[in-house]
Amino acid sequence: MLKDFQQRFHLKVTGILDDATKRQMSQPRCGNKDPSFSLVKNTAASLGLKWSRSTLTWSLKNYSPRIGAAESRNIIQQAFNAWSQHIPLNVKQVCSTCSSNIVVDFGQTDHGDHYPFDGQGGTLAHAYHPEDGRIHFDMDEPWTNR
Repeated sequence: MLKDFQQRFHLKVTGILDDATKRQMSQPRCGNKDPSFSLVKNTAASLGLKWSRSTLTWSLKNYSPRIGAAESRNIIQQAFNAWSQHIPLNVKQVCSTCSSNIVVDFGQTDHGDHYPFDGQGGTLAHAYHPEDGRIHFDMDEPWTNR
């Protein structure tokens, strides 16, 4: 298990709890639990899960009032554009009430799935494998465009 941790964080893999490993373990990480390293092989990519089309649509269901709707849409589209530079996907925005492949939503605590947010400072966001297409951001986080 220690070797798996070291490998995951690009440390020298020794299996020994050395100073570098201790420092990495003490660093703040997202609010999600560390993965069970025996299950890491079951990622979307390793399972062959991918979108069945090369052009996808996305919509913004809700947004952070700290940023606003227009700026949220702009930032999200920029992120999809950056992603599309490295993989063969074209991602285009559609209206908030239109049917879309990906739905981006800002929510609080229990927001309709089995993964409630924990308020500011813990879990920032989570998303689902293709073809589900849900991306949820924690509304309680201090989101900014800076």
